[in-house]
Amino acid sequence: MALTSGSAADANSYTTQTVTFPASSTANETVTITITDDALCEGPESLTFTVQNIGGGQGTPFIGSQSTNVLTIADNDAFAATVQDDFEDGNFFGWVENAAGRWSASSVNPINGAYSLREVDQNVVGSSYISKAMGGVDLSTSAASWQWQNGYNLDPSTNNAFWFWIAANQANVSSGTVDGYAVGVNLVGSTDLVTLWRVDNRISGTRTAIVTSAYDWDTGRPDSG
Repeated sequence: MALTSGSAADANSYTTQTVTFPASSTANETVTITITDDALCEGPESLTFTVQNIGGGQGTPFIGSQSTNVLTIADNDAFAATVQDDFEDGNFFGWVENAAGRWSASSVNPINGAYSLREVDQNVVGSSYISKAMGGVDLSTSAASWQWQNGYNLDPSTNNAFWFWIAANQANVSSGTVDGYAVGVNLVGSTDLVTLWRVDNRISGTRTAIVTSAYDWDTGRPDSG
């Protein structure tokens, strides 16, 4: 029996297994498949196994109509929400502003629900940020996921850009030595395409595009997640 669809890594590097029916036996034979229990949050995964290359026996052996079997592996891992806040309580306790009074949990045009986190000084030249510590999280040991919604109703340009740090080695993202990963538009250039960037030595340092989407943030885009 051969693995004909799906990843062998999900079945302990399974590729093929020989099944032998002893002469004159009518007993069922067993194929053993060992599932790889990793720490990744992947959702259900399917593997297809196909009976192939039958031989031996008397007469002309053949493979019946049920030559394939599909094994679906359920995911037993779950994401741990390290930072979660919908601001529906009307505050942003635990978050740190780079300057007091720059942000609020606002009921003005919320993206969802009654409140959204909102920059107070809109249409003002300059930059501002708000952050929340994730604690001692080792992102190399398991899968990680980020999900959020944001609004930005201006047409981005080389001088009018926005980004969200999903991980950084310092709380002060204006530091000249901050490294991390950020999602946004126009950290380099003016394509307006939402991109995942690796940042070394601040936004003005080295910016490397890791994943560039086809999502063009034009004027009036209401939100993105």
